[in-house]
Amino acid sequence: MSEGFISSGLSRRSLLAGLASAPAMASLLAGPAGAQAPVTGGAFTIPVISNPALWPLIGGVQNVMVNRVLFNSLTSYDDPNQKVVGDLAEKWSVSTDGLTWTFSLYPNVTWHDGKPFTADDVVFTINKIWLNPKIAFPQRSNFATLTGAEKVDERTVKLTTNVPTPALPVMLGYLAPILPAHIFSTWSNEDFTKPTAFTKSPVGTGPFKFGEFTPGSSVRLVRNDAYFRGKPLLDALVFKVMPDVEQQFAQLQSGQLDWMIIEPYQIDALKGNTRVKINDVKSNMYFYVGLNDAMPPFDDKRVRQAFSYAVDRQAIIDGALAGRADIAASPITPVLANFHNDKVESYAIDLKKAGELLDQAGWKMGSGGIRTKDGKQLKITLDVDAGNTTREQIALIVQDNWKKIGVDTTIKTGDFGAFVQRMRAKPSELQAFICWWITAPDPDIISYYGTDKTLNIFAYSNPEVDKLLDEGRKTIDLAQRAKLYKDAQVLIAQDAPCVFLYYAREIESVSANLRGWSPTLGYRYALGQAEKIWKAR
Repeated sequence: MSEGFISSGLSRRSLLAGLASAPAMASLLAGPAGAQAPVTGGAFTIPVISNPALWPLIGGVQNVMVNRVLFNSLTSYDDPNQKVVGDLAEKWSVSTDGLTWTFSLYPNVTWHDGKPFTADDVVFTINKIWLNPKIAFPQRSNFATLTGAEKVDERTVKLTTNVPTPALPVMLGYLAPILPAHIFSTWSNEDFTKPTAFTKSPVGTGPFKFGEFTPGSSVRLVRNDAYFRGKPLLDALVFKVMPDVEQQFAQLQSGQLDWMIIEPYQIDALKGNTRVKINDVKSNMYFYVGLNDAMPPFDDKRVRQAFSYAVDRQAIIDGALAGRADIAASPITPVLANFHNDKVESYAIDLKKAGELLDQAGWKMGSGGIRTKDGKQLKITLDVDAGNTTREQIALIVQDNWKKIGVDTTIKTGDFGAFVQRMRAKPSELQAFICWWITAPDPDIISYYGTDKTLNIFAYSNPEVDKLLDEGRKTIDLAQRAKLYKDAQVLIAQDAPCVFLYYAREIESVSANLRGWSPTLGYRYALGQAEKIWKAR
């Protein structure tokens, strides 16, 4: 075995890097120079926009936030720049042919019920869940090259792939939790569709364990005194179920919440509030209007292009986001600077061009300013989650934009959790919807844009794109890999599977007395380090 593409743990280089970063970590934990040493106790209270499902095999931001604290993955991300680090894996290496990865696991890790964590749990999770098409796992397409896991000993596992997969350690940290074999080994495939018993008292390895859940109110996680990275400093994490962003904001200002993602228009209201501080976090995130490419009228590329040309993205950024975003044109964000292509079709607003494309597609302007084809009016239902003023405002802007090209758009709002379920259903009943993706810190987007892949919620398909994305995920040479992904972005932009809106920033407001929370990592991954969080007094 030789150390390979990405490696972590006890190599001389990583050890030196760890030593070099020690002062920075000490500063992060202790807060400003001269501040008090870490203290224990108290709770960290944050909002979620819908009832979370305490089931780690599904997505949705409310679920991800809670499950990130309950469960661990083999790898994770850390400062700076969301670098890949070990989570349950202490170190790893890859064979010279790039097909076999060997992961050494941390010792003394236990499940919340006291059972030991071993290689058996990793092997079971990968072989029996991730690679089992009869069990729903949204990230399965991220592991399409993974052929299996094998136990070497209690603390060592081998993962094999059918082609070199340089991004494997990155993907192992992205919504890929390890589950307890001693609980699930007797479950049938059907049992995994109804995990109610487990969700009532979930068992993970994370820094906090399940306390109580009152639907519609809150989830309380309590300190895991046996956590392998050390006893957490806080007593508890509390996730309040609060769909209304204005209610969240009021509780943030009053001190009832310790953190929230704020909307740009709320920033001015926090000026002079000494209870809170604001972090503007660069994020691998983009917002879009999703289009159902399998459903008329969006099964016609010309229609999708027309709808893209009609949306005034700059008006959205200026009016709904106070200028705090950049126009998006492709699904690989500028955060991944080596792979982002800034020379793709950006669909600058052009109502004349949009009208011409609709004419070509057979949608002619009719009475009342609504286009028709074969006797049917061009009517669209645009779904958006309720309670977020910014997204609701964006929906209104899009509705007005599309009206100018002869589209009758009805806006439908609803609970975020139910909205996500409908959006991810195969096939989906949604026509158009406003949502966002926060993707892994790697350009591998085949799960989202590959034909029939697990997270392809647009029902998008282009064999040329499939080929480029497949080559990209197994290409080691960085320059060649970058070219493949830049070429793929050109084709995706031309096909307009969705209306790319903007590259977003995470604007988070946190209590001024909060310590141990990374201001640059992003909340998804900062929550994975919840054992470090504490409150100054």
